[in-house]
Amino acid sequence: YAMTGFTILAIEKGGPYNATATAAATELRANATRYLLENQHADGYWETDGDPNSLSTSIAIWGLQTAVDGGLGNATLETKAEAAIENGSAWLISEQDADGAWRGYQTSFSWSGEGQTSHNTAYATLALNATGLPADNETIESGLTYLVGVFDEGGSWGYTRASAISIEALQTLGTDGTAQQTVDVT
Repeated sequence: YAMTGFTILAIEKGGPYNATATAAATELRANATRYLLENQHADGYWETDGDPNSLSTSIAIWGLQTAVDGGLGNATLETKAEAAIENGSAWLISEQDADGAWRGYQTSFSWSGEGQTSHNTAYATLALNATGLPADNETIESGLTYLVGVFDEGGSWGYTRASAISIEALQTLGTDGTAQQTVDVT
């Protein structure tokens, strides 16, 4: 489900489009939205290998919000997508750990577990913000504080993709002066 969410995000990054491509993008957003709606669990999450997954849910709600914002060409579908975003956001918020992190499905035991958690946490903060939760909301601030706290002095959040999305989350959402850190890249 994360890949479907990523696809919707990529469509929006690719624009603006001419009239023909705009129609195709609207159709693709609508089809991707239907797929995500059909596969959301009643509790609000999307799964990976049968288990609830914070990363899949984060990217699914971010993709759905992007689809709604970009236009679905169908008011009924848009209303269903908005309800799914609300339900998914509520589930995601309820899954945040006391330390501010979102843990979850371990995709590889050869990667850093801390990296996986940083990866999930960064996507959750960005997705929740994209759906309307302000950056100064306690949930997002707690996630950002977690990311600042687990930064490895060697310059990493566990692995490259986790570092890249953690940096994006911190740059996009800021830390509002709650944590100061200098990073030297050599």
